[in-house]
Amino acid sequence: MESWGSAARRRTADLVLWAATAAPIGYAGVTPPHSGRAIALTVGALLLLAAAVAVSRRWPVAALVAVVLGSLLGGNFLFAIPVFSYRRESFMAS
Repeated sequence: MESWGSAARRRTADLVLWAATAAPIGYAGVTPPHSGRAIALTVGALLLLAAAVAVSRRWPVAALVAVVLGSLLGGNFLFAIPVFSYRRESFMAS
């Protein structure tokens, strides 16, 4: 069983990972030019990224696939692909 401190560090690391990879997506969603569905796409993209971060420790390949498929929503997901690829590689090495 993992200690509370270890679990808190993992949650904090996941939050930082989400914030770092969500920054380009969020920035692109709030800067002009906006399409009619920009807010919905931005919220959907941020939720998809949050789900990818949530499952990335247990299923890193599924998280990587979600991020790659998220690039269909917007090109700003491309910033997250190397991060999740690294997580997958580090998981496979252990």
